[in-house]
Amino acid sequence: MSPVDTGPLGGKAVCGTGTSQGATASICEWIDADSLGRLIWSGTLAADGPSHLQEIRAQTERKY
Repeated sequence: MSPVDTGPLGGKAVCGTGTSQGATASICEWIDADSLGRLIWSGTLAADGPSHLQEIRAQTERKY
């Protein structure tokens, strides 16, 4: 797991890659004062997972 940019929502985030049952897998996690989350990609999407973290997080989380 390595630190990655959290974008405008702040907090801390990490992403890493590995394998699960022979398939490539990518996991990204974030935490801030109000929330935490985990995103998991497998197969061919795993390589692009970390680049989509900010986009998907922005669609699921709102700062008020």
